[in-house]
Amino acid sequence: MWIFGGELHIIPIQYKSDSEKQDMRPRLPSRHAFDGDDVSIVMDESESINTQYALSLILDPTIQTLASRQIQDTVWARTKG
Repeated sequence: MWIFGGELHIIPIQYKSDSEKQDMRPRLPSRHAFDGDDVSIVMDESESINTQYALSLILDPTIQTLASRQIQDTVWARTKG
């Protein structure tokens, strides 16, 4: 998931970055390992996408990335606390 222009975008799962072009910016992990209050993030590079590629997909009018209004409303409601 990506936030761009104040809206939530979901990149279709079939789009993945070339492993040589991965950026290692923190992103939401696919799995967590919990140890008490300490949370260790488990990154799986095969499940990630680099920022430049994600933006190119979001800006491509032929690829639907914008989350539905219902999904966006639900996410924003949960993040408000």
